[in-house]
Amino acid sequence: MIDLFIIFTKTGLVLFTHQLSPTTSLKNDPVDGLIRDVILEGRSNDKAYVQDPYAVKWTLANELGLVFAAVYHKILAPLYVDELHVMQHFL
Repeated sequence: MIDLFIIFTKTGLVLFTHQLSPTTSLKNDPVDGLIRDVILEGRSNDKAYVQDPYAVKWTLANELGLVFAAVYHKILAPLYVDELHVMQHFL
């Protein structure tokens, strides 16, 4: 199950966020880790980021300057996450 879905610009402006489990907060904020360890370091070839206990699948729409990211528990990887990232091509 996806815990968080977020769309933000490369400059850091959050355009959309939806936390699917509002009663729990994300430990160690995996989105911050994604930005710090992957995006700012220019490792855009990595499309998955793991920060215990979460995994983040993300994609970059370079022509729009948008980042789409889905955060989920790494032991419960949903099969439909890859399909969500394919949808960004239709924007």
